[in-house]
Amino acid sequence: MVFGSILAKINEFRLDAADGQSAIMRNTALTRAALSIVGVPHMGLRIRASLILDEIRKHRPQTIIDAGSGNGLYTLEFAARGYIVHGIELNQDKVSRVARYAREAGLANASLQIADLTELAQATRKADLVVCSDVLEHIPDDTSAVFTLRALTRPGGILVLTVPRVSPFAARVENSFDHVRVGYTEEQLHAMLESAGFQILKTRQFFKMFGRMAWAADRSLRHSSALKALLFWPLFLFAKLDALIPGDRNAGGVLVVARAPSDE
Repeated sequence: MVFGSILAKINEFRLDAADGQSAIMRNTALTRAALSIVGVPHMGLRIRASLILDEIRKHRPQTIIDAGSGNGLYTLEFAARGYIVHGIELNQDKVSRVARYAREAGLANASLQIADLTELAQATRKADLVVCSDVLEHIPDDTSAVFTLRALTRPGGILVLTVPRVSPFAARVENSFDHVRVGYTEEQLHAMLESAGFQILKTRQFFKMFGRMAWAADRSLRHSSALKALLFWPLFLFAKLDALIPGDRNAGGVLVVARAPSDE
């Protein structure tokens, strides 16, 4: 189960959400059972993770950099799936916690680094695939961060990027999150990535009509963990109906897949 299988091996996991809320998950028999059935019942995270994991399966990298690794969920999940993973995160406390989680889970193929994504444009460590999920909207100097993403991607390698998309939906929920901007349009993302040398391979909206409805319903249940877990799968499958909608001007998120030039 996505995120659940790895968290079941950790004694105590702290999850800090972008809206300022925190939760501590303790390893009890009930928690392990719930994680094995549901995984982490966070609708936004799981919708993004589904899209990102699809791209990883498609491109089949050996090495992955999780740029802006935060709570470490992606770093740990990728490592548990057998990839060699390096997480980069500015917050020292989060890096220390994730390093402990990796040790508890026996993930020797996961490493962590304390660093600012705006200051790594000359990075020497590179990966076959770089994931940067809902990070740019937190960084004032996002242009420098994009050039760092380029430096972290090996020649011919792949970047998988998700961000909030400028839309009425994003504007309504903006006050709940610690963002320095509401989001990006597809045109803005393409221009930023192309200026850093990336070739755009795919652009995909998410949080379209069904996803937004599922997200809102899931969020309304945040004070009832039992009900939230019980209804997670029906709501998640409902969100998958977004695939039937070709485009949505109110879509709340966008994923871009881009390739670094191979002639370096």
